[in-house]
Amino acid sequence: MNGYRSTIEVKYWRNFDYLLLLVALFLLGYGLAMIYSASLSAAGPDQSIWDMPVGRQGLFALGGLVVFAGAVAADYRVFRNMALPLYVAVLVVLAGVVALGVISHGAKRWLDLGVSLFQPSEIAKIVLIIVLARFFSQYQKSIKSLPVLLMSLVILAPPLALIYLQPNLGTVIVFAAVWVGMAVMAGARLLHLAAMGLLAALSWSAPPLALGGVKSSGGRGCLPDMMSLSCSALSVSHSSSDLVMSSTFSRLSSMILRARMY
Repeated sequence: MNGYRSTIEVKYWRNFDYLLLLVALFLLGYGLAMIYSASLSAAGPDQSIWDMPVGRQGLFALGGLVVFAGAVAADYRVFRNMALPLYVAVLVVLAGVVALGVISHGAKRWLDLGVSLFQPSEIAKIVLIIVLARFFSQYQKSIKSLPVLLMSLVILAPPLALIYLQPNLGTVIVFAAVWVGMAVMAGARLLHLAAMGLLAALSWSAPPLALGGVKSSGGRGCLPDMMSLSCSALSVSHSSSDLVMSSTFSRLSSMILRARMY
C-alpha cells in the first residue's frame, strides 16, 4: 500500500504545474514592488518597512504561501468531500454581509471582526471553484447536455446574487469568468456557452437602457455597454496573497476535474 501511495505521489509531483507557480510568485513579487514604490514617498524617515503597506501585504503573501503549501500537501479528495458544507457556510456569511455588513464607499462588502475587516467574497471565489469542480467531475460524462450545464448555473446563482446585492459588480464578473473557464475545462459545448452569454448580455443591457443608465457605488452614472463594465472591474483590487491562493486552487480544481479514484 505504501509503495502504491509513493507511486501516486511521484506521479503527482511529476505532473505539477511549476510554470503556474512561477507565474504566481512573479506576480506576487511584482505586486509587492509596486506597493512599496507607491507608498515610499509617504513613509516617514523613521518608519520601518513593517509599518508600511508593503509590510502588511508581505505578511498576507506569506500567509498565502502557507495556504498554498497546505493545499498542495493535502489530498484533493478532502476538499471534494468538504464542498457542500463550505458552500452552505459561504452562502450564510454572504447573506450576513448583506444584512450586517460595513458600508464603505456606497457598498456593503465587509464584516467587522473587531480586529479587522473581512471580505467574504474573496473566500467565496475559492469555495466556488471547489464546488464547481466537484459538480463537473460528477457529471463529466453528460457535461455536453444543456440541462447539466444549467444545473451548474443553479450552483453559481445564489452567491452571485448575494454579491451583486452588495453591490460588487467586479466580483460578479470574476465569478462568471470562473464558471465559464471551468465549464470549458469540463468539456461543455461552446455553442451552449455562447448562447448563454448572448442571453446574459441582452438581459443585462435591456433594463439599464430603459432606466437611462445604472449608478456605480460612487453615485456616478455608468453607461450599460460592454466598455462600461471596466468602470466597475477596475474598482476590484487583489492583494498579492490572493494571487498565490488563486493559483493554488486553480491547480486544485483542474486536479479534481481530471480525478479518477485510484
